[in-house]
Amino acid sequence: MRGQDDRKRERQARDGVTRPAGEDRPAVRAFPAVGINPAFDPRTYGHSKLITLLQSFSDIFEVKADNRNPPVYYIEYIDKKTEDKIDGVVTRWFPYPKYGFIKTENGDYYFHMSNIENYDKSQKIEAGQKVKLIEFQAPNPNGLTESERNGKANKVFFLPIQPLIQK
Repeated sequence: MRGQDDRKRERQARDGVTRPAGEDRPAVRAFPAVGINPAFDPRTYGHSKLITLLQSFSDIFEVKADNRNPPVYYIEYIDKKTEDKIDGVVTRWFPYPKYGFIKTENGDYYFHMSNIENYDKSQKIEAGQKVKLIEFQAPNPNGLTESERNGKANKVFFLPIQPLIQK
């Protein structure tokens, strides 16, 4: 007959929780390691290491290393869409559902407060403010509903308000 401790250890192993026997410290959750497909071989691409392969695609990946020994590499995908910012003006803003619309020469775009970059709670959003946006979905003038006709903004950047200069 199995004991209660054996069943507890089996349940913990099944749930990924490990705890040394007889210790009261908090459990540590073990997660499986995420790795590269073992069939991948950078030598197929003419490189002896994966890092040299990524460094050869400098237009797609940005590779940085820290000063540790051995170094830790940080790899970032270079998103070319971020350079295409569209000028627009806020036409409507609803403060309690926290969403609004931006008018551009391409059409209207929907945005939510979570899409605003560097949002400050003291910042007041009003109709007529100038913005730049990065498009997530282009407007579809042939859409059946308003939500289908409006595009969607991925990131919205509010431009600083220029003070009126009196001469």
